[in-house]
Amino acid sequence: MNSPADIKGAAVKKEPRPVPAQWRAVLDALPVPAYTCDADGRVNYYNRHAAEAWGRAPSLGEDAMSFCGSFRLRSLDGKVIPHEECYMALALRERKPYNAREVVVEREDGSQIVALAHCNPVFGDDGDFLGAFNLIVDITPQKAAERKLQELDRHKTEFLATLSHELRNPLAPINAVAQLLRGQGEDKAGDPRLAILERQLAHLNRLVDDLLDLSRIETSRLELRKSRIDLREVVAAAIETVQPELVRRAQRIDYMAPSARLSVDGDAVRLAQALTNLLNNASKFSGDGAQVSVSLDSAGPLAVITVIDHGAGISADALSYIFEPFRQGPEGKARVQGLGIGLALVKRICELHGGSVAAHSDGAGRGSKFTITLPLAASAA
Repeated sequence: MNSPADIKGAAVKKEPRPVPAQWRAVLDALPVPAYTCDADGRVNYYNRHAAEAWGRAPSLGEDAMSFCGSFRLRSLDGKVIPHEECYMALALRERKPYNAREVVVEREDGSQIVALAHCNPVFGDDGDFLGAFNLIVDITPQKAAERKLQELDRHKTEFLATLSHELRNPLAPINAVAQLLRGQGEDKAGDPRLAILERQLAHLNRLVDDLLDLSRIETSRLELRKSRIDLREVVAAAIETVQPELVRRAQRIDYMAPSARLSVDGDAVRLAQALTNLLNNASKFSGDGAQVSVSLDSAGPLAVITVIDHGAGISADALSYIFEPFRQGPEGKARVQGLGIGLALVKRICELHGGSVAAHSDGAGRGSKFTITLPLAASAA
């Protein structure tokens, strides 16, 4: 008896092992293409949906049609798959299931469908190997929609990168004028209008930088300049960055640097940027005079940075998508104070460092807790 891998060549008509009547009834009742092969790989039954998917109705028992009734199979990258290497052939040869495997079915007229193949071996009550069956789910519309979404996402990323660069052009002279006004004398230094201008410029600059960095990350163009760094210095730099806003709102940070050095291999500027985003959020969603807590510690091979506020909190629903770009919480305050990219950027930066970030809140009005974990440098761990 030939093995499935040996069945090749011209169409040779053999009598395949018959399929029990109850199996035929089940296959005929299925709303998706399905067919069975005997232990030698010869197709011995198929339902009408399978014939429609293949674009032909093969004769049962043809060696040339072994394993699959389609004219040609391809992988998603367009490469032709020999019939003796298709998932049905593998399921027969290895006698193990191959489920949810994507394959392109090319019919005789040249048209194609993308399908999920579910190939499973079949054994009798006595353990005798009988063959295998394949359920085929046509996912052509889903794959077309997926490709369209990917194309739209690519255009969106390119648009954001272009927008960020274009916004930087007018920002540069505005920043220069603000600095010029600041340097024109003591009377200007105390001008509240100038303070408002500088504060809003800083906020706009930060939004543009975040947009540009997110587009760089999504196109794998963000360059990390890694070195052995002390996380105490990263936390200190982030706190220094947000200090003017905290002073303006009479807020304070509760933080005491650990005595021991906590070293990681990372980009100090990017990690400080991620922590700054968390601290800015903690300040933004807390009232005037509020306190924000920051801690830095280690847990086994990981460094742990925690930011806790007692402000607006996060709903359970928002926690499920809070790190997705351009997603905002339901609170109106969040919608007018940001683009919904800060936390997405934090997540991406942490992941680029082999770490992660997590959010916790007991609900609206009950504050928030964000935890960054990063792998400690080998010697430190």
